[in-house]
Amino acid sequence: MSIAERRLPTAKSGGDGGERIMSYHETQDSRLVVITGGPGSGKTALVDALHLAGFRAVPEAGRAIVTDQRAIGGRLLPWNDPALFDELVLAMGMRAHEDACAIGGTAFFDHAIPCTVGFIRARAEPVPAHFHAAVARFRYHPTVFVAPPWRAIYRRDEARWESFEQAQGIHAAIVEAYREVGYRCVELPRADVATRVRVVLDRLGGDDERQRGDGLTRGEPSRPHPPSGSRCDRPNAVTNENTMKAGQDDRRSATSG
Repeated sequence: MSIAERRLPTAKSGGDGGERIMSYHETQDSRLVVITGGPGSGKTALVDALHLAGFRAVPEAGRAIVTDQRAIGGRLLPWNDPALFDELVLAMGMRAHEDACAIGGTAFFDHAIPCTVGFIRARAEPVPAHFHAAVARFRYHPTVFVAPPWRAIYRRDEARWESFEQAQGIHAAIVEAYREVGYRCVELPRADVATRVRVVLDRLGGDDERQRGDGLTRGEPSRPHPPSGSRCDRPNAVTNENTMKAGQDDRRSATSG
């Protein structure tokens, strides 16, 4: 069986009285899988490899903006106007989520909306309320894969201007942004791309031979776009409560410093 033909399981709810775990196929947002981490940690190489293996991939919005702006001599760059840059990344992230829901099937995201919250906090700035609203409204698979800082492969380039120490701080802030709203963060090994691909698919697939699930292929039947005003995500009460708390924490931080 090729990795593009593997199937994902139906997650089981925990029986220990703890937080309820969403069934993998309960909502369409559970097919939107995030690969994240700080700059230069190898996440883009992993997403590219998953795409070559037959899965849909959603590229990182921030890098695309930097590349496009440099090509035209534009000034909408994170070191020129970080707040405006964040707004554009957020807008592109929401549109990417909508498009993925409209197409249906599994998609791997190189960064996602909660990452923007992490980037803002890494600059020691308060997060605007509408960013928290977006995090609550646009949900992804409950397991998020995190590429940890890896000095041996870290390289600066035209879109990656941070030092390795700054990249470590961004990594920590991103992980916290996901955890505080109920995502499970799974750290990827510092290993070659093929190993990381296997880790992701094994974690998502589990005992796929014994469980039913929808096919992980790029050729899955498309689903209709959600009706106007609806979301393909369904945030649960725990997530909304955590997101509201995060917003309150940011407001306290803004007034105390």
